[in-house]
Amino acid sequence: MKIKIKQIIRWEQITDKAFCEFDPNEENDVVALMYVTSSDAAVKEHSFEIYSMAVKAQPKLIENDIKKITQYLNYINQFSHYGEDDTQEVDPMALHKDEEKEPESIRTSDIVNSLIFEGGIDANYLLNDAEICDLPMLCKGLEIKMRHAKEDSRLWTYLMCSPYLSESCKNATYFYPFPWEEEGKPEIIAEGDLAMAEAILNEGKEANNG
Repeated sequence: MKIKIKQIIRWEQITDKAFCEFDPNEENDVVALMYVTSSDAAVKEHSFEIYSMAVKAQPKLIENDIKKITQYLNYINQFSHYGEDDTQEVDPMALHKDEEKEPESIRTSDIVNSLIFEGGIDANYLLNDAEICDLPMLCKGLEIKMRHAKEDSRLWTYLMCSPYLSESCKNATYFYPFPWEEEGKPEIIAEGDLAMAEAILNEGKEANNG
């Protein structure tokens, strides 16, 4: 028993929600998963609505399938948090963050689109051979690749502009720091703001002395 990525995408299309929101206690979620993963050719001859009605009328029809799915999910779940500490530096979901979407609501189809069209990962492998627990690793690799590409582009831009930059711009990082380079660094106060702060402090001292 194996759930393919393309079957998970079909599940998301039927339920209209992300697979990470799958609830084993929700009947419709379970029935939808049985429908998209069924190897019975006869199932594909009927709509999900008809299949759902038949299963709800005779729950025993999918008892064995539910056991197989449960065993598979238990197996795959043990890899879901593998190497979690290593992924803290690079967030796999950063590729898909949106102001209107929480990371938890991101669909597998969105991740797959990025991996195929931006990462160049073989679509056949991703849809038919990869497993859901492989996605964080693949996303991490894609984000690292994108970061390196941006850093390379910045370096060449910096080299071309360096003759026209002030001496205070010591390297490409000073020229244009990326968010992942700024994390944990103390904020640098601009010279104008510092001068203003000193002027205010000096006025305060003079007023106190007066």
